[in-house]
Amino acid sequence: RENLLAANSRLMKDDVVRRFGVPPELVEVVYPGFEPSRFKPGDRERLGQSLRVETGIPPDAVLFGLVTSGDFEKRGLPVFLKAFAAVARECPRARALVAGKEARPGPYLRLAAELGISDKVILRQPAIEVERLYHALDVYVHAARWEEFGMTVLEALACGVPVLTGRSVGACELLSGEAREGILDDLSPEVLAAAMLPLA
Repeated sequence: RENLLAANSRLMKDDVVRRFGVPPELVEVVYPGFEPSRFKPGDRERLGQSLRVETGIPPDAVLFGLVTSGDFEKRGLPVFLKAFAAVARECPRARALVAGKEARPGPYLRLAAELGISDKVILRQPAIEVERLYHALDVYVHAARWEEFGMTVLEALACGVPVLTGRSVGACELLSGEAREGILDDLSPEVLAAAMLPLA
């Protein structure tokens, strides 16, 4: 039997087949898993509220968030900030929490200032207990234009948090039922804001 290549999504499989000419029958899709004992909806009150208090988020705030291990550009932070600015103009209670490592946060902080939302955006390092971040959010936004999988999408959903993301994110292949309403064909700031506002 020939060796098989594992891909973490159909999106990734199609890319490998197209770019490298690998026969499709030799590429097996194996989706990543998550820890159900760690990421579960029942922990929202216990984990999420305490983080909101620690972070100074008002009790009545509608909190949108983006969590990433790094690379703000790839994860669509500029698009997220522009969309959030439009939402914040209509919904003063809206806040944004961005957690991730970024060697040069300056351009994103300047963009938030230019958009007039610096006082509504919280930028922090990712936590070891990342599930606390998900449980603090009301809506998770993963604005990557293309991503092989996107573990944060899967983890946020496992915590029971509504997710907005693009069709070119591998994890959206696992969404079913109402969750599929959060898959957007266009990730422009205008379209993303239009999807965020009703949730706010």
